[in-house]
Amino acid sequence: VVASCRFDIIEALGVNTRSQLADVERVLRQCTCERLMLDGVSIVAPEQTSIDPRAVIGRDTVIHPFTVISGPARIGQSCRIGPHAVIEGPVEIAEGASVGPFQVVRTS
Repeated sequence: VVASCRFDIIEALGVNTRSQLADVERVLRQCTCERLMLDGVSIVAPEQTSIDPRAVIGRDTVIHPFTVISGPARIGQSCRIGPHAVIEGPVEIAEGASVGPFQVVRTS
């Protein structure tokens, strides 16, 4: 059995400067938001939201602008996150929960 692997030009780029690093991080954030939105997550302003690619977010959850989700956070279905919320994984947000504006959720 031969496994196929999708190799994107962005993944092939070398990072030699801070500007290039910022470009790669921007593309990773964009791809993560697109993947989540295809899975049924509403991201109000993807260009103003930072979500770690390791995060798992349930369908019908709404992520408001200026929210930062870092690490392997798990967020249930039908949640409301932000705006300006910070979630630092590993944490788990229960289905239907809300993380309001300017709240920080992290493990101690």
